[in-house]
Amino acid sequence: MVIVDLDRAIGSLIITGFRGDSLDDSDTRADIKELNRAHIGGVILFDRELSTAQPRNIRSNAQLERLCNDLRHELGDQLIISIDQEGGRVSRLNTCNGFDSSTDARSFGDLQTVDQQRAADSAAHQLGKTGINLNFAPCVDLALNADSSIIAKKGRSFSDDPSVVIQCARLIIDAHHNRGVRCCIKHFPGHGSAIGDTHQGLVDITDTHDPNEVFPYTKLIEDYGSSLAVMTGHLAHRGRDADNPASLSRAMTTGWLREELGFHGVVITDSLDMGGAFGEGNAARAINAGADIALNGNNTAGGFDPGLSGRMHAEIRDGAKPERIFESAERIAGWIR
Repeated sequence: MVIVDLDRAIGSLIITGFRGDSLDDSDTRADIKELNRAHIGGVILFDRELSTAQPRNIRSNAQLERLCNDLRHELGDQLIISIDQEGGRVSRLNTCNGFDSSTDARSFGDLQTVDQQRAADSAAHQLGKTGINLNFAPCVDLALNADSSIIAKKGRSFSDDPSVVIQCARLIIDAHHNRGVRCCIKHFPGHGSAIGDTHQGLVDITDTHDPNEVFPYTKLIEDYGSSLAVMTGHLAHRGRDADNPASLSRAMTTGWLREELGFHGVVITDSLDMGGAFGEGNAARAINAGADIALNGNNTAGGFDPGLSGRMHAEIRDGAKPERIFESAERIAGWIR
């Protein structure tokens, strides 16, 4: 697929959120119109609005399947429909909205292999049958800091042992691929040794980062190549880049992940509405750094911003290099099919 239109190429580099769970909802229709205007290539689904704790995009299995079909009808067959569905506490599909319960990573790591395979297939099946085609999982952070409020304490790591993390991740990735769902492993270069939370602010891993934290990426990239995506975190490593977190760093995204680890697949930033991303205006910086997709869930305690997707599009058009835009657009087009 050759993309020659700059505006459409830019739109394909953006994944963002929207309000509502049906095209019968006036907010949903307004947001879809805005996404269409900006040629947005991907959306991310949430179960709740962080600002109000009210339901957002997911109410039931049948409703979600209908919504995914309607989104593709409105925004195109190549639309990326993504979600955070790690299991356990990070589960947008859950018993509250009519889906099966899921196992968190820590518990998954303790299961026998046959039970892991069963749990992985069940999780992937729920996603695939609704029409979701990208899961921001598995989390391959190592549980090196037991006091980490966002990784270890939430049960989001399979283990502190890289070999266990790799084996668990393989089972989950295989199950997803069998159901037609892509995976995005996270959070490069490793969040598990840090105590901070990138939702709240930039996390500096310079003095805590363990070389073993990169090992799961090395092995999984060897195993799966460009069929995987990798998410870069809002994690600062001063030994690699004195000024920028991995999500905005050419030294870490291009130099470390692509050149040193040999990753040629799609790179996606962690959500740019998080506290660790230095505020609005970083989509172009992320693309110039070597990311392919600028993710912004547009779901914060401050409420939904209806003009965000258009501003992200304009920012990338004005600030990102055209050759980088087209390089990423071609990579995405070949990957999500």
